[in-house]
Amino acid sequence: MLQAKWLHDFVGTEVSTSMHHIESPSVAKRINLENVMASLDKQCPKCGHRIVPSEIRRVNNEEMKCPACGSVFKPEVKPRGK
Repeated sequence: MLQAKWLHDFVGTEVSTSMHHIESPSVAKRINLENVMASLDKQCPKCGHRIVPSEIRRVNNEEMKCPACGSVFKPEVKPRGK
């Protein structure tokens, strides 16, 4: 609302802030934090170990090393929206 007051003072007319609402309850209900965190995990193709973000060790820009078996691989890139 502070932004709306500032715009009102600057422009001199009422300003609709319906599009500027940051915390939309409908959006918050659709975001599942558990699914978001799981989407950041990678899986080793050799041993199947699930690598969480805190365990990720990059060898270079494209490859990473599995903390369980030590194999070096290129992680799969998941398509967006799936």
